Amino acid sequence: MPVLPGPTTEPSMDDALPGGTVLVIDDDEDNVRLIEALLSAEGKAGAQECLSKPFDCEELLARVRSLARLRRQTDELESAESVIMSLALVVEARDAYTSGHCERMATYATIFGAALGMPMDVIETLRRGAYLHDVGKVGIPDSILLKQSPLTVSEFAVMQRHTTIGDAVCANMRSLASLRPIVRHHHERLDGSGYPDGLAGDDVHFLAQIVAICDTYDAMTTKRPYRDALCRGDARRELLEDGRRGKLNATFVDVFVGLLMNDHFTSRNTS
Repeated sequence: MPVLPGPTTEPSMDDALPGGTVLVIDDDEDNVRLIEALLSAEGKAGAQECLSKPFDCEELLARVRSLARLRRQTDELESAESVIMSLALVVEARDAYTSGHCERMATYATIFGAALGMPMDVIETLRRGAYLHDVGKVGIPDSILLKQSPLTVSEFAVMQRHTTIGDAVCANMRSLASLRPIVRHHHERLDGSGYPDGLAGDDVHFLAQIVAICDTYDAMTTKRPYRDALCRGDARRELLEDGRRGKLNATFVDVFVGLLMNDHFTSRNTS
């Protein structure tokens, strides 16, 4: 590695280090602020490490190896999560009637979360969870998932397993841990009538409650082989009734219906 006048960065190491990683090597004690800027999230160089000159070759080698290992771990994590996120699209592609469901759910959830005043990190969790909520349907047989008529009691029991299958798919991914309550519990209802765990009231995670409202609305306004889609007006009334009966969070439903009434969502259906 060439030793350049300090402070310097070493872009030649980029192929061996995490994407965007820059090593900062400095020989001027007065440049602390510069180094701090380079190491910060806002730093244009995006540096992750710095060494002061004269530097120890063994320490430099150890730092490079550490960053290279971090890159491999990060790439593996991103690749694994990408595969899981892609599974949601695989499920959607199996059923022509649910085309666009993942994107619509992500849009509903993002706008809904913002209207509820949630912080950006929670909204991002909500968006990703809404997109991924039905990933467990990858384990449901086509004979049930694509059935052209209403499901029997036994078939519906199999369909219900998509919540626990999805939870299992996400279980070994630390980056998906915050999504698991959504994936597992988006079919729970506040009155205890939902599945898979029969949770009630505040035991149903608030993010799952939000996704449940989005999912219920999208299901009602999507045509199926055995029933027509509801118009937006009828779907709104059904949501309000579910809120009144205590199945869905009535406060959340009021906010969601308000967004619908004010055309905050793009919909395929007319009122």
